[in-house]
Amino acid sequence: MKKEQFDIDRSLIHPLFSIFIPFFFIVTYDRVINNVYSTGIPFYLMLLIVFSGVVEVVSGNFFENKFSSALTRVRECLYVLIIYGFLYGFIFKDKIYLAFYLILLVFFQWIMTFHLHKSFRAREMLFNDI
Repeated sequence: MKKEQFDIDRSLIHPLFSIFIPFFFIVTYDRVINNVYSTGIPFYLMLLIVFSGVVEVVSGNFFENKFSSALTRVRECLYVLIIYGFLYGFIFKDKIYLAFYLILLVFFQWIMTFHLHKSFRAREMLFNDI
């Protein structure tokens, strides 16, 4: 693999895959649930979930070269969930179950992005050694 291609994969392609593969899965899941149960969640609120994946990728790249424990990543996930909890709690004051549903989707987005990003990082390390 050429150095230029490796740099593009590492800095652009892998983070985008790590964010948008889980996001498209979550949006598809939500649209199916929305059609069955008619939750009435607008799509623009679903777009806010992308930012939890962006936070994971940015912090994952930041902590990659530094020593960070699993507790650091768990705290990051909790901070993201608390921020989204306040945001969705403020938006859905009267329908708190919708806020919990969206927070659960944010949690799934963060976990799936974390897993994919970690897998791509292992692939990057393999190609770096070749």
